[in-house]
Amino acid sequence: MKKIFIFLLMVIGVYFINIEIDHLGYISRAKVEKDIENFQKEIGKKDNGVLIEEINQKFPNLDEIDPKQRIKVYSILAYLYLENTNYAKTSEINLKIIKLAKKLKDETRYIKAHIELALLFRRIGGIESGINLLKKVESIDIADKEKNADIKVYSLLNLFQLYFEIKEYSLAENALRKITIYKKYFNEEDWRDIEILIANDYAELYLEEKNYNKCKEYLDLSLKKQSIDKEEYYHGKNIPYKLTLAAYYINTGKVESGKEIYENLLKEANRKENSYLELKILSKLEKIEKDSQKKINYLERMQKLSNEEKRVMYENYTESIIDLIKYDLKDLDGYKFKNRVYRFIVILLSVLTYSGYCLKKTKVKSEYDGLSGVYNRSKFDEDFYTGKKKWKSIGLIVTDIDNFKKLNDTYGHSFGDKILKENSEIISEYCKKNKGVKIYRYGGEEFVLLCKNKRKNEIRDIAEDIRQLIERKEREYKLEVTISVGCSYSENEKRDNLFEKADDNLYISKENGKNRVTF
Repeated sequence: MKKIFIFLLMVIGVYFINIEIDHLGYISRAKVEKDIENFQKEIGKKDNGVLIEEINQKFPNLDEIDPKQRIKVYSILAYLYLENTNYAKTSEINLKIIKLAKKLKDETRYIKAHIELALLFRRIGGIESGINLLKKVESIDIADKEKNADIKVYSLLNLFQLYFEIKEYSLAENALRKITIYKKYFNEEDWRDIEILIANDYAELYLEEKNYNKCKEYLDLSLKKQSIDKEEYYHGKNIPYKLTLAAYYINTGKVESGKEIYENLLKEANRKENSYLELKILSKLEKIEKDSQKKINYLERMQKLSNEEKRVMYENYTESIIDLIKYDLKDLDGYKFKNRVYRFIVILLSVLTYSGYCLKKTKVKSEYDGLSGVYNRSKFDEDFYTGKKKWKSIGLIVTDIDNFKKLNDTYGHSFGDKILKENSEIISEYCKKNKGVKIYRYGGEEFVLLCKNKRKNEIRDIAEDIRQLIERKEREYKLEVTISVGCSYSENEKRDNLFEKADDNLYISKENGKNRVTF
């Protein structure tokens, strides 16, 4: 009787100190759950690298904890590794989540891991792959309506970003509209987080359209909701807000205010070792910086970060293959062991091969505008910088579609996109026939031509040729489409204000009746 009593006390003691012993050997489930909750609360507060290290120290062997808790830890790590631009670990862990979620029949985790992979594709240049993955997610239904709503909203928010990245603004806006139908499945506090993200996205859309009043309206809405937000349902909502606010200030003449926001964000990105965000901010600062030495410093820092990012990616992929094989091959032998080895080597090498391919293509992809197919602003900045330093003479031609906002408002974004594509094709064909002339989409409806080692009268002729080609284009719709043009030229060393001069001349063309060239 005494032994039975002692045994019962032990059972009660085990229960209250949260130790669970079963055939799987998992212990301290309640303690692990508490640790997981604490780590979730630390996201966004602590540096990502520090938090990753703490998690790995707390759970040196994740196989020793319950699979349902293990998958939660994996999900935290996948997010942190993505933010730290450790794409090898991100892909490795998402593959682990997919495998474990399938085993546990956890539909939510299974689908969210695929969404995370879509975000990874976006980072390494595989935008179309990411879009296709998210479209598949959109077609999946889960029995639990609340979980289904959560997944659909998360997917649509990311789909917006992917479409925005390739300048498909009408499709991006359509993704935002779909989100609102899921409002009834969220409590007020969680839905507020989603509203903040939607407001940030609309502000970004209107900024791209140069509708600054609407942009500010949504920025103010985001800030208002952030001020009463109590919990972090979605992390990092303030980052896109600050990025758009800075761009808004710069576009409305408050350059120093915008610059200050970028510089503060740069410090934050550097502290959190988020090289993806750091590169993004550096490219924006480089564009607005007037001091030539600072501009060079930004470019050098960007190059260094880019090289370091690629080095880390390749090194970590080798480690990831070994780690994942070790993880999956525990306690296996004979044929089964070899089969698993081969299978997982193939899986990880496939991820490595795809990512390596994308990395090789990233520079090429990053040079082109997704909508028009011509070089983008980043490529222009790079070539313009080179031209100012090395070319004998440099000519700039800045073009802008007349009354484009009215066309967009009247006929819709799809029609506006069509005009942009048509005009870019006309100018591209012209550039192919004229050596030393390149076209770039600078932003919105503005295209820039960079002319290498041409004479001044040649620049004027090129600008007039293009203006006439656009005006005389026979279009299937009976609508007049014209452009205004501003030019600048230099054969000497004073080239720092070339773009500003061309832009000023463009403004003069607009003010003097449009559809004309000012030199």
